[in-house]
Amino acid sequence: MKIKQYSELLFYIPLTLLMIADFFQDSYLSNGFVMKVNIGVLVALFVLSIVLKRSRNVDDTQKINGQIFALVYLLSWMALLTLLGGTSQSGFGFDNVVVWFVVIISIAEIISKKKKMNH
Repeated sequence: MKIKQYSELLFYIPLTLLMIADFFQDSYLSNGFVMKVNIGVLVALFVLSIVLKRSRNVDDTQKINGQIFALVYLLSWMALLTLLGGTSQSGFGFDNVVVWFVVIISIAEIISKKKKMNH
């Protein structure tokens, strides 16, 4: 049961490695083979997460907490990698308008769901 509950957290490991490879092109993680394996693991974990999520009941509070965690996690890693001197090669950075648009939409969705829960 615990694996089902925390299976989505496994998704963040390869995602983090991909972010590091994106911000630091000279790192070992940017190697072509390593990238392919990492992307394969990421896709497999994403599919596993979807399958496991269907087999358990997830309440609205857990969904909201998951969204908040994902948003804070990604923004924190983006900030850390930027502070360490990395530059995103894919444009995934704080100077990208699309990133801020997605963040604003995510926050609006979280607030909307929270209001619906309280009524």
